[in-house]
Amino acid sequence: MSSKRTLVMMGIAIAAMNSVVFAQPRDLLPSIQKGTLSIGLHTVASGLGAPNYAINSPGDPNRLFVVEQKGEIRVVENNTLLPTPALNLSSTLGNTTFFNPGNRNDERGFLGLAFHPGYDTPSSPGYRTMYTFSSAPYTSGNVTYEAPNTPNNALFPGTATPTIRMVVNEWKRDATNPNVIDPSSRREVFSYAKVASNHNGGTIAFGPDGYMYLGTGDGGNANDVGASHIEPGGNAVNLNTPLGKMLRFDPLNPALNPTSSDAVSSNGQYRIPAANPFQGTNQVKE
Repeated sequence: MSSKRTLVMMGIAIAAMNSVVFAQPRDLLPSIQKGTLSIGLHTVASGLGAPNYAINSPGDPNRLFVVEQKGEIRVVENNTLLPTPALNLSSTLGNTTFFNPGNRNDERGFLGLAFHPGYDTPSSPGYRTMYTFSSAPYTSGNVTYEAPNTPNNALFPGTATPTIRMVVNEWKRDATNPNVIDPSSRREVFSYAKVASNHNGGTIAFGPDGYMYLGTGDGGNANDVGASHIEPGGNAVNLNTPLGKMLRFDPLNPALNPTSSDAVSSNGQYRIPAANPFQGTNQVKE
């Protein structure tokens, strides 16, 4: 076949491809029109240490509580950052070899804050009550779950040793000052151990059902393998570990709601909803 004929045949083939593969669809959505709204940024507070979450206290839209990863809760009242932290829990995070506030890649520290739904209701057992989620040094025996909680009761696959634990703590607001959290009121509610320092989750929030929801993160390392994971498959698909899950529980001291039908946790500090879906042997019921 001549070169000229080859080029003609190639041209026909390309034209055919254009007519079939690149044909204009008939049912395209209309173009999105440019609106009249504009979005901009306005600095409310500066000089914070890695702020990663902010939430208004219930019933008080003019008081914003800001979570700083380094371990402080700061208050922005009427758009003004107050000079004194509402709470400093940095001493519970560990020393600088455990958590370095100057390391922008460190995923440990103070990660979540939630107010009890009854925070501003004097008759509620959750009056002036809030909860934090943060990392802490690991010591064997001081955790609710030595996660991953494998069926053979091993701490972790292989010989891996936990390095940190993740903790939900309860706190009470000062009785007279809404900008102060009583540091002596801390009550540890729930915790679990982990090997890697990354993939810690962080969000805690109360749902409309009144229970706390906690996103835990999958435990760290990469590709769902390694010392931090139950293999094969990784932690998220394994119901024997709290890692890689959305947990649901009632963090109130069980003594404050004695008529509840929900089971009391093994450490006696919270309740596990009876309607939670995974209640089998060795499964994490939370």
